[in-house]
Amino acid sequence: MNEIDYEKLTHKAMLNLISDILSSVSEEGLPGEHHFYISFKTQAPKVSISDSLMAQYPDEMTIVLQNQFENLIVTPEGFSVRLSFNHTPHDLYIPFDALTKFYDPSVSFGLVLEDMTVSAASALASDNHRENDLEDIEKQEDLKNQEPEINTTGEVVSLENFRDKND
Repeated sequence: MNEIDYEKLTHKAMLNLISDILSSVSEEGLPGEHHFYISFKTQAPKVSISDSLMAQYPDEMTIVLQNQFENLIVTPEGFSVRLSFNHTPHDLYIPFDALTKFYDPSVSFGLVLEDMTVSAASALASDNHRENDLEDIEKQEDLKNQEPEINTTGEVVSLENFRDKND
């Protein structure tokens, strides 16, 4: 092993997190106001959705797990669930590898699961960005280590601009 593949490890960790969340919901139900928007690529290998849904969503589809879903079953590879579309129940199977986004608006938590493959050109560009980022971090560290300037002239600041208008 020459290098640590951080992108791959991060992607795997995010998928494991989603798996753990869905497993918990399948066993205990959705707690509180939690609900999920889950987007996935409909053409990904092993995705199973009805032909009518595939016709409507040929590339990507977003489902909502909130009040009306049934038979949520989570496996190490993916999950299946029964959802109703236009009052018609549909069974879906979605492998975790097909996921593109996961969002829980009740707590503003979201994950974007981008394709983690990096080409040589983008890796080189990323390396250049990383060098610039490292330089910025070093500059910030240098600034942190400097003595702060103290303003010795008095200034009156009005707090009205910061107050909530409802107070």
